[in-house]
Amino acid sequence: MGAGVKLYHDFRRLLEDKNVDAVVVASPDHWHALMCMMACAAGKDVYVEKPLTLFVKEGEWMVDVARRFKRVVQVGTQQRSAPHYQRARELIRSGRIGQLVSVQCNYFRNVSPGFGNPPDQSPPADLDYDMWLGPAPLRPYNPNRAIYHFRWFWDYSGGQMTNLGQHSLDVVHWCVDMKGPSAVTSVGGRLFLKDNGEVPDVQDTIIEYPNFQTVVQFRECAAGGVAAGGMGGLVFHGNKGSMMLGRDGYEVIPTRRRSL
Repeated sequence: MGAGVKLYHDFRRLLEDKNVDAVVVASPDHWHALMCMMACAAGKDVYVEKPLTLFVKEGEWMVDVARRFKRVVQVGTQQRSAPHYQRARELIRSGRIGQLVSVQCNYFRNVSPGFGNPPDQSPPADLDYDMWLGPAPLRPYNPNRAIYHFRWFWDYSGGQMTNLGQHSLDVVHWCVDMKGPSAVTSVGGRLFLKDNGEVPDVQDTIIEYPNFQTVVQFRECAAGGVAAGGMGGLVFHGNKGSMMLGRDGYEVIPTRRRSL
């Protein structure tokens, strides 16, 4: 911690500080919406970490509060600023791959057998567990419910879809200037990992838009799984070609017409 940095045990005391103009919300996911809205109401501009919300209704509330208090709110998804993502967006929007047909997104890794199943216990002495829980239901403390593995419990997060999926889905919306899908279908479950987590370790999601669809796959226990475009990479399929896009760069693959 840098010298002279003022520390607060309770973030609400920070929001009361008139010398603070803007805040960064980098809490566990289940706190994002409430902290962001409280900061706006306190007259602060906000940079909120992904995911912005866990529930659609929370997002509607956040937009309403930000507008009501005339605050600047930015969501950090950590990819739009990269020059190669900007260039890829230009190519897609200019028709380099033709009319968009579908988008594919894969997240494959193997963390078998899981993250363990420690017993419930007393929280560490230096953790204010009640404050950590905040708006979440009261549960006995468990080490896996804290940093970093809180993501695998429904009370605090939504698994890899809210942890990693939002990065790629944000790029999809941005590239085609789409605010959101018209329908979402998802299936999966915690089928293979042997731990006390709750969210799916295998999940398949079809996200429908007016003129194309996106398919997202998550595999937490897939040995040798390879994702096109790298871990979390996207593949935009058009009627003139395809584009693989990930954090390492992009590649345009022209059409290969085949006669029957």
